[in-house]
Amino acid sequence: MIYFIILEIILLFSLVIFQFDIYMKFIIFLFISFSLIVYESIRKKDIKEYFINILKNIYNEKSSETLDIKEFDNEVLEVYNETIEKFNKKEFDLKEAMTEINSYRNELEKAYKSLIAKSTELEYTNDLLEKKVGTLSSLNALGKSVLSAIDENKAIDILIDTYFIMTSAKKIAVFLWEDGNLLNKAMKGEINFVDFNYDNSENIIALNAKDKVEYKELANKMIQAGEKVVYSEIAIKSKAFGVIYIIEKADENSYLEEKDIILALSMYAAISLNTLGMYKEISEKKQMQKEISIAADIQRNLLPSNIKNVFGLEISNYFKPAKEVGGDYYDYFLSAEGKFGITIGDVSGKGIPAALLMALVRSVLRAVASYDIYPNIILEKLNKIIEDDISDERFITLFYSLYDQETNMLYYSNAGHNPLIYYNKEEDMITEENVKGVAIGFVRNYKYKIGEIKLNKGDVLVYYTDGITEAENSKKELFGIDRLKNIVFKNRLNSSENIKAEILKEVSSFRKKAIQSDDITLVVVKVERR
Repeated sequence: MIYFIILEIILLFSLVIFQFDIYMKFIIFLFISFSLIVYESIRKKDIKEYFINILKNIYNEKSSETLDIKEFDNEVLEVYNETIEKFNKKEFDLKEAMTEINSYRNELEKAYKSLIAKSTELEYTNDLLEKKVGTLSSLNALGKSVLSAIDENKAIDILIDTYFIMTSAKKIAVFLWEDGNLLNKAMKGEINFVDFNYDNSENIIALNAKDKVEYKELANKMIQAGEKVVYSEIAIKSKAFGVIYIIEKADENSYLEEKDIILALSMYAAISLNTLGMYKEISEKKQMQKEISIAADIQRNLLPSNIKNVFGLEISNYFKPAKEVGGDYYDYFLSAEGKFGITIGDVSGKGIPAALLMALVRSVLRAVASYDIYPNIILEKLNKIIEDDISDERFITLFYSLYDQETNMLYYSNAGHNPLIYYNKEEDMITEENVKGVAIGFVRNYKYKIGEIKLNKGDVLVYYTDGITEAENSKKELFGIDRLKNIVFKNRLNSSENIKAEILKEVSSFRKKAIQSDDITLVVVKVERR
């Protein structure tokens, strides 16, 4: 019996100490309960045997003596009562234990049923998660296909095919914004567009478009009897690319289960279209940059190189556009009778439009300058030829001069350009040489004036554009013509190259970190012989 009790204790101890799962614990507990019942049954049998043995002993002891029946009955009754009392007490304790065991068993049954329910729920949830993971995996793979599309049409085709694979849609239409209008880019399934006179709002569902009027009006045109239209905007933040429509039967609500898929695919489409747009923009910019670079090369080739010395004139020049190409212009000519022409001009604006107009001026001017005529006549002919080719917002300022080496005379005319800076060595003074005239293209048949200078050895001429005099510093101060004249005067004894270098150095020092806002062109001439 003692071994049986020890076994029970070990089982109870293992139930508490070891980390069995709930099912194992429940089995052990039932085994213990059954053991207790068997144990109590055995104990009942022991009590009965004990009682019989007592009676036998009493009988054997009294058999050799004279029996006192009354005394014998009292002793037996006393032993019997004590035994019954013990038995009743044990039975009561057993009933209490069984009641407690039954209570535990009920709790275990409830826990078991709860575990079964939870297990079923977990299995269902796990199935949903597996389906979700599978859907997301497929969505990710198909989304990558949309993102990898190399053009807009390919991206839209992949998008529609993906919607058919991932959703229960039978009819799909994609519209994209172009110049403020929604244009149909793709359609799958038979969709008829009809202008309805009544509102079908109850069968039109916007998933993310915040009921934009244009989307709703378009949906109202494609809806048929017994149908429902669900649409999702293709957008990133505030940038809308278009909308996708999914048409299903009016009594179906599959879009509720597929809403996340529809919205996710719309996002993939928006990202793809945005990426394609940026790629197109970058490609166009690269192409434009390439074309601008070519134009800059052409412009540099159109401008003359530094000829250094001609007809006793030491010449230095400089050209730097504010952008890749510019509207500033300078050139040298040789007339039919051997006179040497120098011109400098400024086309309004910057960039390619200005450069194109500059190229036109150069071509015409070279054609008319080959004749042996005075500068004012050349400007009049130029104005007459190109005035019809200049738009109202464009104009050209031009200073044209012609040097006669036989007489050392410089003849000049001005069409609205900056005055010529002239250093007269004999008088040791700086002056601004100018005759007033309007810019080319302003006034039809305008009559330009002519001026002249008698040049001597050591004289200096400075032709420039407003990129020099209107250079700004960080305080928005202008470099100005007075600074320019002072630099020329301080360096009047130097070579034309040194004078040019000092001018550019002072302009750069004045501007410091301020950005060059205009084209800079400079021609410095020093007379080396009489």
